[in-house]
Amino acid sequence: MPPSRIIHLPPKKLLGHSRRMSLSANETIAMFRGFMSKVKTIENRTNESVIDLRIYDAGTDLATFSPMTPFTKWVAVEVNEFPADGRDLARYNFSGGLYAMFLHRGPASAFGKVIGQIFGQWLPGSGYLLDDRPHFEVLPKGYRMDDPDAEEEIWIPIKPTERPAE
Repeated sequence: MPPSRIIHLPPKKLLGHSRRMSLSANETIAMFRGFMSKVKTIENRTNESVIDLRIYDAGTDLATFSPMTPFTKWVAVEVNEFPADGRDLARYNFSGGLYAMFLHRGPASAFGKVIGQIFGQWLPGSGYLLDDRPHFEVLPKGYRMDDPDAEEEIWIPIKPTERPAE
């Protein structure tokens, strides 16, 4: 499964909700419900998409990743500028960097299989390593997690494999 593209993303300003959790104590659906009721009131949005972002602790290793591994989850939108009035929304300055983007078509229930292919098949032979930066998905306007025709972008932080000097 090759990526749709590899691109260096610029920094972005994100506005949304964040929460510390793990897959075993997943609160994503509750976060989305709370956030989506506020999305229409957010000014200065750059687009209609919603970002589902995870920040893993420094040094998190895929080989030891488990449902108990903690991370910080963000449900957010990109804005041109942060508002003076926060409206109980948190701010996040996304630093950008090199990312591989994969397009996932299908229901969210198939997401795990796609992630398994990315990390188990594509990444080991890609010439890239996983980088220690946020992972995220971009969900288009009208996205429904149970829709068999749903599309979302999966963004994985990468860095070139370091090769020894010759």
